[in-house]
Amino acid sequence: MYLSRFKLRNSASINALVPLLSGRGVHESSNHQNGHHLVWSLFADSQDRKRDFLWHEIKTGDFYALSERLPIDNHDLFELSPPKRFSPSLRPQQKVGFLLRANPVVRKPTSNGSSKSKKHDIVMNAMHAMSSEERPANRQKLIRELGINWMEKQGARNGFELEPTELKVGRYEQHRIRRTQAPLTFSTLDISGYLTVNDPELFLTGIRRGFGASKAFGCGLMLIRRP
Repeated sequence: MYLSRFKLRNSASINALVPLLSGRGVHESSNHQNGHHLVWSLFADSQDRKRDFLWHEIKTGDFYALSERLPIDNHDLFELSPPKRFSPSLRPQQKVGFLLRANPVVRKPTSNGSSKSKKHDIVMNAMHAMSSEERPANRQKLIRELGINWMEKQGARNGFELEPTELKVGRYEQHRIRRTQAPLTFSTLDISGYLTVNDPELFLTGIRRGFGASKAFGCGLMLIRRP
């Protein structure tokens, strides 16, 4: 797989084009729909192409992508750094820093008796169990606790352990994506800090697969670095 970084070119023509892709401006705080269209332009080489990449917007117009194929900028929208092979050399008990924007969800049975389950945002799911008076005072504490708990479960399945004292659970946001059918709503949670790799192969498999839901909209790509 390849790890790529690309920045949207700062030109009048591109700044005029981006709002047409999603109906939003380049400089708005929530650009998940924008990024979805822009990043797809590097990998959509056919009408029926399935997504085989993850992406993360570090700041407005500045992206990372982990992909099975090399990105191709046919429209000259980006300043594209040379992609690198993603093949980190990790050892058991190695400590690494990480950054993740995730859509943590919990699955619950549907109310119609179907065997299928439905995904629910973990924060809103917990908030619904509180009274309206309790929610404001407990919101930030709840976000941190739920974020850490969700990450611990990811670690148990993907070969790593967290360093809880060095974990930052940052911005929690709700998003609404306009579509021709019913709008898509999801939430994002920014989590960063340090973890210890127990099983390097399992951990790297998890990174390639991505963590959580809404991967098409910029969630799930864990960026790692040496401390």
